[in-house]
Amino acid sequence: MQAWQRDVQIGYDWVTYVRADLAAAVKPARLQQAAQQLHSVRTLSDGALRLQATERAEDYDTRAACAVFDALVDVRPTGFPIRVPFRGSRPAGIGLLCHRDPKDFR
Repeated sequence: MQAWQRDVQIGYDWVTYVRADLAAAVKPARLQQAAQQLHSVRTLSDGALRLQATERAEDYDTRAACAVFDALVDVRPTGFPIRVPFRGSRPAGIGLLCHRDPKDFR
């Protein structure tokens, strides 16, 4: 990971872990909204966050990916995501993106 990437949350998925230092930068209102939109939002003992978008990986869809994106917009890098080609069959809940630029939602 390059130095400039250490202060942002690069990825998100069906289950997303956010380091404690980044979790502290997420606005409480966003976490409250996430708790209503996601299957679960848990603060771990070390202050990290665990976000689970849907109950089952098979149910993770673009709407759920955007709900995770919305929860983490405060710590996401600016710019639209870049789609990386995936070879083979894609497991459920892997590789979905929310095509938004975080700077438009801060």
